[in-house]
Parts: sequence; structure tokens; C-alpha cells
Amino acid sequence: MNTHISNTPDFSPLKGITYRLWEIVRKNMFWDLQIEEKSGAELVTWIDRKIEQEAKKLITQEFWKVDFLWEEFGNEENGSEIRFIIDPLDGTESFINREFNTTISIWVEVSGVLQYGIVYDFMKDILYEWGSESSLYFQDTQIPLLTERYSKQTRILISGVWEEVSKLKEKLREQKNIKITQMYWSVALQATQTASGNYDAYIRSWKIKPWDIAGAASFAHWVPDTQILSRRGQVFDHRTPEQWVIIVKNTLADELLNIII
Repeated sequence: MNTHISNTPDFSPLKGITYRLWEIVRKNMFWDLQIEEKSGAELVTWIDRKIEQEAKKLITQEFWKVDFLWEEFGNEENGSEIRFIIDPLDGTESFINREFNTTISIWVEVSGVLQYGIVYDFMKDILYEWGSESSLYFQDTQIPLLTERYSKQTRILISGVWEEVSKLKEKLREQKNIKITQMYWSVALQATQTASGNYDAYIRSWKIKPWDIAGAASFAHWVPDTQILSRRGQVFDHRTPEQWVIIVKNTLADELLNIII
């Protein structure tokens, strides 16, 4: 469980910064994206890089000299105890294909402890924010998290490498009352949707990097009755992410781990 550190800066201006970054995306999303292939067949566009550049400018203006961990530009150390971890477009391939299951994600560590996170589902205008608690906003108006269960089935969202996902589906289908949804889009969005109540559990069985999961991890840590775990059932550490991440309601944790281990 994360611990909230007292006397930290007010990070709420990051909401406004995120909306400003979205304006860049909105104005350019249907034009030439100048797509390139990175290592591991991952894709990047000029918008990914532009968002990181603009984020650095806006964050530095607001918070002065801080450290950064960028997906595209790597690690930048300036001797600060505050570090911003930024994924400019989480779900780039979905963005390129105009499916738009894509987010702008920004999260903040203070002395290595996650203190604030934003995951912005910009096409739906839903912003997930975590500070001293987890909050959800639609069109900048706070709305409640989904706490009531309307289905008698256990809803499990899975994504990852095909072979692992196929094995998972076989194991889960042996159980009663489990509804499986398989998705390939923003990891931060899938994780955060699960933490906010859309699903009972989320299992990701393929490469996780700090910028993929940190904001969603902070969100999940502070939602009541929800935990984020490694495959072995240990508390997930966003700083040294493994190949598996599991976000699950407390009441389902033991049962789910017994199935998939």
C-alpha cells in the first residue's frame, strides 16, 4: 500500500496541463502522424514526442526543477526528490488505427513513493485522478466510482501476449460465473477502469514498463477493497515491473491467484 507523504506540492494543476496536452492531440490526430517503429516492434508518432516536449515545458513552469522518466526520451535527473513519469500516448497502436482506446498518463513520485496520478481517456473525456484519494471526472465534473455490482458474473479483463492469454482463458473458462473480456489497448486505461469498478479483475501477461502502469497502480492502491499484485501474489512495485500485473478486488484475490498460478 502506498503512503501519502505530507507537505508535498499541490499537484492538481496537472489536470489543466493534461487538458492542454489534449488540445495538441485533438488538432493533429487525423493528419500525418509520421509513424516510426521502435525496438520490439512498438510504434511511435511525432505526436508522442511533441506531447513529451510540451509536458516538460508546462511542468517545469509549474513545478520548477524536477526529475522525469519519459517513455520516448528516457530518464532525466535534476537532483529532485520529485519525479514525473509520463506516457504521452499510452496505446499508440490503437491511436494510429483510430480506435482511440488511448490515454495521456502522468504520475508523480516523491522520494520514490507514488503521490499523484492522472489517466485521461480523452476521446470519452473521462479523467481518472489520484491524490489523497481516487476520483473520476466526466467533462471536468466529478462523478462517483462504480461500486455496485449489476452482474452476478465475475468480470475479468485480460490482455497480453497471445500464448499466455490463450492459456489464461482456458483456465478461467473452467470456472463458473466468469465473464472474460479480452482487450488490446492502453494498459493504464484497462488497469484504471478495473480499479474504478468496470471490471472485477485485470490481468496483464506481457511486458509492463513503469510509464505503462505507475499512474494506474497509484489509482488502484487507493481504491477501497482493491489491490495490485504480481503473479506470485506479492504487492506490485511500479519501479521494477514484472511481466505480469494483476488488479483485483480483495474478495477475489485468493481465488484468482489459485486459478492462474
